[in-house]
Amino acid sequence: MEKSIYFRFTPALKGVENLGKSVNFRFTPALKGVKNLSKVALFLNQFFYQCMDKNSLKSDHMWKGASPQIFSNAKKLRGNLTEAEEKLWLAVKNNQIEGYKFRRQHPLNIYIADFYCHSLKLVIEIDGGYHLEEEQRLLDEKRTNDIEFQGLKVIRFTNEEIMLKLPEVIDKIKMFIKMAS
Repeated sequence: MEKSIYFRFTPALKGVENLGKSVNFRFTPALKGVKNLSKVALFLNQFFYQCMDKNSLKSDHMWKGASPQIFSNAKKLRGNLTEAEEKLWLAVKNNQIEGYKFRRQHPLNIYIADFYCHSLKLVIEIDGGYHLEEEQRLLDEKRTNDIEFQGLKVIRFTNEEIMLKLPEVIDKIKMFIKMAS
């Protein structure tokens, strides 16, 4: 049985021009040996990201033009935190670190940041074991570059750092705050 994936892009994607009312795509594995449709989805997200007005990405807007679908996905992720995310959230919520407000699972354009502090322009990412795989490392590098292009800073911690060395993680975040101030 042939599986298909459908995409519908609308002008609600800020900065994407010449779409008219909407554009529909249908991809099937018959397309030149495409085996993994999620890779097609990733490619299309990256393609449309490259088409966007880069000035809107560098704006001070907190969500950097995130679509309603990204907001919906972020809401689902907030209800399903990993153990490491939950532990860090308990340490940063309610302005506990130097009085700065952090948000969890925060939409940023086509991405969802694990944690985000708008006043610091700081994204904190927590990486599980699969982030050590070569393909995922390349995707993480691309993601970091895209987010930093938006005028934000990204710092990464592993699940193990959060679970075993939380005070050191908090100290690193505080050190970043000192340097940013």
